[in-house]
Amino acid sequence: MLADLQESPISEARAGAMLREIVRRAVAEMIARQESNAPAEQSDAYLGRLDAETSLIRDAQQTRDWSVASAFAGEIARKNGLESASVCSPAVARQVLSLLRRLNDLCARVERNFDDPLDAGRDLLRDHDIAPTREAMKPPMQLSDAIETACQEAHNDVETRIRVVGKRALAFFGEVPVSSIVLAQSFDVLHMVRMLPEGWGKNHRRNRHGRDGRKLCPRREIRGADAKDAALLEEIMRLDTLSVPDKRRRLVQELTPRLTDGTLFVQRDRLDRIFRAALGRRRVGRDIDEDDRVVPSHAQLNGRMQNWHKAQKTPCGLPKRVSRPKRRMSL
Repeated sequence: MLADLQESPISEARAGAMLREIVRRAVAEMIARQESNAPAEQSDAYLGRLDAETSLIRDAQQTRDWSVASAFAGEIARKNGLESASVCSPAVARQVLSLLRRLNDLCARVERNFDDPLDAGRDLLRDHDIAPTREAMKPPMQLSDAIETACQEAHNDVETRIRVVGKRALAFFGEVPVSSIVLAQSFDVLHMVRMLPEGWGKNHRRNRHGRDGRKLCPRREIRGADAKDAALLEEIMRLDTLSVPDKRRRLVQELTPRLTDGTLFVQRDRLDRIFRAALGRRRVGRDIDEDDRVVPSHAQLNGRMQNWHKAQKTPCGLPKRVSRPKRRMSL
């Protein structure tokens, strides 16, 4: 039993974002109910439904019927990047069911005593990193909305570049709340950007009059370049007549040029602007702890890039990836 607690395949950050959204929605609904002229559900019926839900949840906890958690939180989980099956895992479902009972108790207290939900639920809100304010009750910003907001706040010459990075982020994350994205995923999307072929965005084939061209997919462009480079590397590795320096020289000349490390830092800064538009400085500012970031700092990215450099060399030191800066060639 204890061994099961040591490792969990579920992202704690995404599960936390889901729980946070459950709390936000519940408290927002309490406020809306108090401020409505005539609630659709009368008080006695409302309290009866809460009691029935609480009994159902308690029975599910006692029988370890984790599927009940998905019935209550499945839709919120999907919007936060979690599969419904993930919510049924004991590590997540246990937290969901326990939280739902706390929320039902709070709902009943607010309904009976007409307490202010922000005041009565202050501890619960703070437990989930939500400020007890009306502003914090607004729905989390979706990634596409964050891109638009960042573009509106940018100068004209920067707006197009932010949109380019935004398209890559949408291709990687999908349409999700920005608050559900975690640091590890930001590293992954930056690694995807780093593996893009140089000038890949010009392959749309719309340069000639009357040509519709094709829609570019970053992942497809990377897969194509990877396949071509893998075949080239295999071919050159089989040439016993070439020395290692000669093999390296050919690879540097013939491998698909990828985006440079310097360009990646620029892309990182634009991704940071998109996330800042949704989250403010609380998760992307300079003074926050490294572990609390959503977008890596320059120091964190530089450290991760050292690992990427090492991983993209063969055991004999030949490059699997090259970039070609304007002034000099870099392996």
